[in-house]
Amino acid sequence: MAFPALLLAAAAALPSWAAPAAAPKWTKHIKTVTQVAFSPDGKTILSAGWDDLIILRNAASGKVFRSWTAHDRGVKTAAFSPDGRKIVSASWDMTVKIWDAAAGGRLAGWDRLASPVNTAAFSPDGKRTAWTSEDGTAAVHDAAARKLVASWKAHDGPAIGLCFSSDGRSLLTSGADRDLKLWDAGSGRLTTRFAGPGSSMPAIAIQRGGARVFAAGEDRAIRVWETRTGSLAATWRGHEGPIRALALSDDGKLLVSGGADKTVRVWDTASGRAIAAWRGHADAVTAVAFSPDGRRALSGGVDKTVRLWDVATGKCLAVW
Repeated sequence: MAFPALLLAAAAALPSWAAPAAAPKWTKHIKTVTQVAFSPDGKTILSAGWDDLIILRNAASGKVFRSWTAHDRGVKTAAFSPDGRKIVSASWDMTVKIWDAAAGGRLAGWDRLASPVNTAAFSPDGKRTAWTSEDGTAAVHDAAARKLVASWKAHDGPAIGLCFSSDGRSLLTSGADRDLKLWDAGSGRLTTRFAGPGSSMPAIAIQRGGARVFAAGEDRAIRVWETRTGSLAATWRGHEGPIRALALSDDGKLLVSGGADKTVRVWDTASGRAIAAWRGHADAVTAVAFSPDGRRALSGGVDKTVRLWDVATGKCLAVW
């Protein structure tokens, strides 16, 4: 009969992209979640963990559409590029990798670095990547050319926090040496050193426009400094354990924090007032993020789950 032969010929003629994509192998984390993030358009949710995985899911449906093993000593951090087309990840396997966010394939990377890497991020224009390491080093590279822009000893001991200012000119870092410092991202020149509380502050953020910086850590408090003067402007308390993560809303009006007390808390940045405390995690909260429109928030934790929250109501919308 000719009919089966025609079917076979038609199938053979299909382009490779017409074949149905294989279902993602991993849909949940099996170890601590270290990072959560929305894509810049708010349509994709990223999570990463000590299980070496990066998982991407549809923000509307929660369905996982891609997951892969990114590293072999845990994913310490992962972040979208500003256009949402790439993801940078870093690990204690001493590598930093750049991934295609659509396909999940590796585009570039830095292997055999001198020390385990704790943090990594794209600059706001997407042209540079920066990271900090266990040996206290901070480094900035040209993301496309993979050329070193600047590298310097930022801390005496592990450098544990990093974020760019909104204009990309400054880099804020924190260390296990209990220091919080602001650097010129192009040269590595120290511009401001903020007087800390005498304990490490792994959770840090810079307000859009760079007017204030925020940091929190082992002593359970969130501190706010004026960038121009380096002076401490406020101290906010509410968590009943060390604070592990901070994130600002895009408009800078809200700050979300996650702590070892298993709570996610939301703060009004103008007044310093805690306006919400969300409960649901069974263990420490280690990662938090806002959606681009500020209407939703993410949290991840030691309990291996990712939670999606409605910011206005405090309702937990989903648990993965």
